[in-house]
Amino acid sequence: MIEVTSVGTREDDQGRKRELYTRLGITGYWQFDPTGDYLDPPLQGFVLSGGRYGRALVLERVGAVWSAYSPALGLNLRLDGGVLRLHVR
Repeated sequence: MIEVTSVGTREDDQGRKRELYTRLGITGYWQFDPTGDYLDPPLQGFVLSGGRYGRALVLERVGAVWSAYSPALGLNLRLDGGVLRLHVR
């Protein structure tokens, strides 16, 4: 799952929604902050382990480009210049 977040939805995204995802058993999800207002880095991945989410999906940075692989989605995620691109692996 990929979720676009913002300052206006931040509390809900990191509170109520995270609790819902845990109850649904969603094993991993991504948050993307397209404006870079509050997430650093603006793309973050989380994995469910022991009933809690932790930042465990690794991002690599080369210059201004962030990239990661999501096994749950089967996609490479690449953030370049504020644009999120998804690539089938």
